Amino acid sequence: MKNRRVYLFGIVLVAINMRLPITAIPPVISLLKTQLGLSTSAAGWLTTIPLLTFALVSPLLAKLGVRYGNERIILWLLSLLVLGSWLRVIPRTTALLFGTFLLAIGIDAANVLLPASIKDRLPNQPTTGIATYTTTMLVVGAIGTGIAGIMAQKFGLTAVMVLLAVIAIFSLLGWIPNSRLDNHYDHVIQQLSLKQQRSVWNTSLGWLIAIFFGLQALVYYSLLTWLPQIFVAMGFHSVQASNLVTILQLANLPFAFAVPYYSRFKNGVKIMNLALGIGFVGGIGIMWTGLHQFWIIAIAAILAGAAAGIAFNLAVVFFAEKSDSAKTTADISGMAQSAGYVLAAAGPIAFGWIQKVTNSWTPVLIVAVVLSVALFVIGIMIEKRESVFE
Repeated sequence: MKNRRVYLFGIVLVAINMRLPITAIPPVISLLKTQLGLSTSAAGWLTTIPLLTFALVSPLLAKLGVRYGNERIILWLLSLLVLGSWLRVIPRTTALLFGTFLLAIGIDAANVLLPASIKDRLPNQPTTGIATYTTTMLVVGAIGTGIAGIMAQKFGLTAVMVLLAVIAIFSLLGWIPNSRLDNHYDHVIQQLSLKQQRSVWNTSLGWLIAIFFGLQALVYYSLLTWLPQIFVAMGFHSVQASNLVTILQLANLPFAFAVPYYSRFKNGVKIMNLALGIGFVGGIGIMWTGLHQFWIIAIAAILAGAAAGIAFNLAVVFFAEKSDSAKTTADISGMAQSAGYVLAAAGPIAFGWIQKVTNSWTPVLIVAVVLSVALFVIGIMIEKRESVFE
């Protein structure tokens, strides 16, 4: 395509905000509780609201992308990301929660439609676009977690929220050139395909991908929400806890390249899925052993973070590799992120409830291991299938 570099640069700027507004919150939850009087369960909603929003909005986005163009819908809804980010600067609980809802809509537009846009605009090199946005998303999300905690300690909560709002503006401005691209869909062929093609919601592989996506999101976002407090309960300082969560997220990074690249090779997906299972079970398992030395927990964070990186990127690869067109990619992505986030949204609240009832984080870690095993099994089932419409 023409202006390929401009297109990829736009992806980078959008991807900056695909996790940062969510991952920057756990390190400052204690300050939010203090300043706004949030309870533990209410704080869990700061992660759950985006996940529920993703579940509700995702199916609509694929249809809007077909009608108006994926790139235009991404731009329009990024404006909600900016508005929501600035609302969260206001020190009120209602502004914080409603702002989180609005920015989640903007994030979801990129979540669902970027894979379809990439398959449409870079049909011969989709893994390049996928690696670009997943790498940026993971790098910025990881760095943001560490910086948010440090900034909040030195400059206060408001400074963190203002910085996040300013960064949101860069994503909106950076995508404007790509929003002017023509819609590639031939509407006559499109209407025929809508009548003749089965819905991905009626396919077994579509549901397997949705469950896989949901389980990886449930485990990741639940751990991301509560690990800072779990590490503090282990006896670590809040700064050490924040650093450990940053280590977990940094461990994601190599797999933004490795998963799209190796998925093309024979047994590549099978090997990565095995590594996923070993990483989650081994990493989370170490956390509940009671061996609470910093270097041991750092290893556990690396293992769990690597597994999370493999799981997310493998899910995105499934969106593109198990479909036969950009439209089908958008449909699978929309379905997976709708049904999947319904499953994932229960995680942060449920994990918080389990801790409250048992007064221990150990049952929470055990549940996370069980869910990780289920994720591994679903990955095996998906790997054996060729296409969503086979």
